[in-house]
Amino acid sequence: MTPQNLTIAKNYVKSAIEEETLVIEEVAYDTETGEMDLADLKAKLDDTVAAVLIENPNYLGVIESQGEEIGKLAREAGAEFIVYADPITLGVMEAPGNYGATICVGDLHGLGLHLQCGGAQAGYIACKDDMKYMMEFKELVDGVVETTVPGEVGYTVVLMERTHYAMREKGREFTGTQNNLWTAPVAVYLSLMGPKGMEEIGDTIMTKSQYAAMRFSKIPGVKVRFTGTFFKEFVLDYKDTGKSEADIRQSLLEEKIFSGVALKNDYPELSECALVCVTEMTTMEAIDHMAEALERAVQG
Repeated sequence: MTPQNLTIAKNYVKSAIEEETLVIEEVAYDTETGEMDLADLKAKLDDTVAAVLIENPNYLGVIESQGEEIGKLAREAGAEFIVYADPITLGVMEAPGNYGATICVGDLHGLGLHLQCGGAQAGYIACKDDMKYMMEFKELVDGVVETTVPGEVGYTVVLMERTHYAMREKGREFTGTQNNLWTAPVAVYLSLMGPKGMEEIGDTIMTKSQYAAMRFSKIPGVKVRFTGTFFKEFVLDYKDTGKSEADIRQSLLEEKIFSGVALKNDYPELSECALVCVTEMTTMEAIDHMAEALERAVQG
């Protein structure tokens, strides 16, 4: 799981009343594929588990092909199955609800929002049409209705009885205006892209990331660490190059190339590995340039 997401989740579930604090327990990953270790998951599931959450793709870039099985195991234990999905993948990957997710969440930053010095940040939460979940949403909820003008619809805030306006300190919504404002450009982005555009951008990203992995892994000593299918991120292992990840990263920085995220702090067993990301904005020329620089760094 993304370390930053895990830190935020731990902050959310912590309580000043110790006995009400929820415990987050991490499940191991398969060291060959990079997917979840189902044996470890089964060993940790019991009737005290509230939910099982997966990222798909996960932090190591691997697509979790076992999603349906994980969801089944979660439901059999009486737990919710939550999927943190990157929406840019959903033009080519299955929707989480179709493989059993009861709740789906994610980050909207990749849908046309710029870096904005750390801003331009918004997220989404989704569930099926079930008031059990909708009443607990942490946002204001808008509804859409038909109007007296054919073809036109109207929008308004609904479920007001669950908000601070009606319940004061017991209200369930607590996210401010910024998050809501950034959903507007995301909606524009998605409407302009449409289903075909989202499929094309997914294909583009996967094609470029596969090309990058192929180019980098041809360099002696460099290999893709996991066998699992990946979307836009993958882990490069420099262990057999005779150079440390830190030395290689520094060599590439001197050529003004950011070579990826060092994993040793969060995953000590991946101390000589880096997480590389390729998006639709990455050109083939940039990939070739990094491959050439990486080869110089390894051989130098």
